[in-house]
Parts: sequence; C-alpha cells; structure tokens
Amino acid sequence: MSRSAPGSRPEIAEALFGPRLAEAVRSPEFRIAVIQRLVAATLDAKEGCRVVENAVDRVWEARGTRFDMASRLVREVDAGCAQYAEIRGLPYRKVVRPIIRNWPALMLAAREAGLTEEEGYAVMRDLLRKIPSPYWSRVKDIDREVCEEMKVGFRVVGLGKRLGKDAGAS
Repeated sequence: MSRSAPGSRPEIAEALFGPRLAEAVRSPEFRIAVIQRLVAATLDAKEGCRVVENAVDRVWEARGTRFDMASRLVREVDAGCAQYAEIRGLPYRKVVRPIIRNWPALMLAAREAGLTEEEGYAVMRDLLRKIPSPYWSRVKDIDREVCEEMKVGFRVVGLGKRLGKDAGAS
C-alpha cells in the first residue's frame, strides 16, 4: 500500500512547498540577510553556496511543519555560517549583529568610496579574515569599531581603485 493516495494532503503540501521556498529565496530581504551573514562569516561565493544549499536542504526536510519560510531559511544560514566560522576560529558571533545593524551605513560608505556592492562585500569579508579574533574580544564598542574598520577598508580600496584607473589613463 502506498503512503498516500494521489491528491492527498502530503502531495498537495509538497506541491505548495516548492513555490513557497522559491519565493522566499528570491526575496530581496532574504538576499540581504544571507549576504550579511556570509560576509560576517568571511565566506567566499563557493563556500557560501554550500551553506545556503545546506540550509535549503534542512528547510526542505522540515517541510511538514508550519513555519515562516524566510525566517527559517535565514536561521539555517546563520547556523551554517556560525559553524563554518567556528571551525576556522573566526569571530562570527561577535561581528554578525553589528554588521546587520549597520548594513545601510556600511553600504553607503562603500558607495561613497566608489565601490560596487560586491566590492564592498569583498572588502568586509577580507578585513574580517585579516583582523585576528583576539582583537574583537578587547573592543569596547564593537558596533562602532566594526563600522570604523570597514569604512577605512572601503576608503583604502576605493582610493586604490581610483588610482588604478588614473594610472591607466596616463
């Protein structure tokens, strides 16, 4: 005997789950939330894809339960990022909240420095990789310090980018 007859509730629920999952993954809010966490965990694109795919798999496995799809996906991505960063000894839990809270200011600073959105992500990721973890445990105001470190990085990379263009013009 089959587990469920055609047209049964489990089949209908599964048929509805896929489009809900796709809608959540495609939302701009989800994209930003995931990027914030991937940057804080210092993941490059390949590693980040693995974390997101694993999160989608875990949400897919739990599809029989009722939950807010987008927030569940973000929680799963957050857990994957934390696990990855912990293995590498990176301060994800210390820096993720300041990055999320200050995201608009960080993106504005990147644009003002002449960087694209993707270049801004790369600068933040690379800076977090280079600053030793013990540094963050000594910081008194982590929100302010994260912003200051990132803004300096944006200015340096932006200046280098402008000088590179200027050098090519001469």
